[in-house]
Amino acid sequence: MTCAVVTTALVARNQLFTASAPNQVLESDPVAVTGWAEYLKAGHRIGPVGAKFVLLEFADFECPACREFAQKTLHELRDKYPQEIAVIFRHWPLPYHKFAIAAAIASECAASQNKFVEFHDVVYRFQDSLGLKPLVEYAAAAGVADTAEFKRCALSPQARNTVEADLKAARQFGGSGTPTIGAGGVRYIGVPSLAELERAMRVTFSK
Repeated sequence: MTCAVVTTALVARNQLFTASAPNQVLESDPVAVTGWAEYLKAGHRIGPVGAKFVLLEFADFECPACREFAQKTLHELRDKYPQEIAVIFRHWPLPYHKFAIAAAIASECAASQNKFVEFHDVVYRFQDSLGLKPLVEYAAAAGVADTAEFKRCALSPQARNTVEADLKAARQFGGSGTPTIGAGGVRYIGVPSLAELERAMRVTFSK
């Protein structure tokens, strides 16, 4: 499952994207990505710097499919291969998720206090509460020490600019919804399964 994205003439004048209901995407051959290395230069690393297998993920904190991928597939991969895999997380907040942009900005503010991974995990764990409690509570649960600075950061343009830069990159990268996943210079069609990613890892490790 993905949180789907389609284009319409009406929304194209505003945000370029609008959405349908989440849809099931079948596995297909990955698509080669031009400029792969450039996409890895931004975003947040989850996992060790020396990891041999690096996934690129464009995701939305309010997307249920992103939560499932993070809590199941990525969690299992991180547990099984703690030193071999890393994820570069970049933002793709979809316009029909009303709390996604605020959560993405908040994650940048958590990152400024070296708590991005913790914030990422807390938001997906308590995704159902987005909009029901302030994001500073998520930050506190993630271990962000200076919550006053976190609040100031959330109102500053810097964090929003980072999110908007990721959104632009996500559009260029392609994909039909969130999460959009790439690895080894290719973009997957739909969300890759654990087995698909482990096959890709074996190919990488054999080189």
